[in-house]
Amino acid sequence: MVNFSYNLSPTIRDNLDKIKDLRSQVLLTVLPPRFELQLRWEATINKIYWSLSLTENPVSRRQIVKLLTLANKRRFTSQEKEVINYKKALAYISQEWTANSAATTAKHILLVDSLAYGARLTKRYSQLLLPVWEKFLQYLQTGSDHPVIQAGVAQINLSSLSPVPEDDGRTARLVGLLLLYKYGYDLRGLIELEEYFRRNIVDYNKTQESVKSNQNLTLWLEFYTEAVKIQFTKILSKISSGQFQITTASNFWKLNDRQKQIMVLLEQPNISITNKKVQGLFRVSQITASRDLAKLTSLGLLFSHGKGRSVYYTKV
Repeated sequence: MVNFSYNLSPTIRDNLDKIKDLRSQVLLTVLPPRFELQLRWEATINKIYWSLSLTENPVSRRQIVKLLTLANKRRFTSQEKEVINYKKALAYISQEWTANSAATTAKHILLVDSLAYGARLTKRYSQLLLPVWEKFLQYLQTGSDHPVIQAGVAQINLSSLSPVPEDDGRTARLVGLLLLYKYGYDLRGLIELEEYFRRNIVDYNKTQESVKSNQNLTLWLEFYTEAVKIQFTKILSKISSGQFQITTASNFWKLNDRQKQIMVLLEQPNISITNKKVQGLFRVSQITASRDLAKLTSLGLLFSHGKGRSVYYTKV
């Protein structure tokens, strides 16, 4: 059942005021491009790590890094597929929804779910859910609620609307994140709410249960806005101090001459490149071209589009 009932309590008001101030400070801080790139990479690793730690299938950071830096691996275990799928969902959100003024629809939720889980919903479930999701999103986005409130309301409601028994809330968390990206509250892609949820798992579960028992979102939104505030505070501290954890070897960040030239070629707006083009331009094999493009994609410098032979790449 959809629930929009909440009170704008003093705690929520205070959290939103502090979020506004912290957001301004972070966005006004000048960062060297390489430093920002490394921070965003670490944030991606952490999002995957903490989100999967909320499920029955936790994966170590070392495993995640190793998996995401392998260029040509084709066969994956079920655990590895979860990492790859979650990374695909994060890439979609970052690529398609950063400062996107378009309305979020039920089909977008379905796409996020299929990316995160690998098409787990049957056609029957999809047909049942799409009208419910559509009505919910239309109502949510026509109001004047603060973007962080919208994200929190979306997460808790989509979690309760899931048709899958023992759902781990993955899609709901991702859609909440999507709305933060949409309204510019992702802080350069550095936000990691999943960490706060996991470290405060008792309150995370308790406040979600309060929605069911009280039919009111206030306690949950107090928790959610606190999570955003704490994460914004950590991001500001991190970028101000210049100190952060490196989970990959230093040579991972170094580009070879071909990779640098690929980036130069893509400087021109609306230009894309394919594996075949890389082979022709640099007279290299398909495997070498794949490694170069996979490296640039892993670093967050390129976005991949399409599947199979139709894949092409654009600059971030």
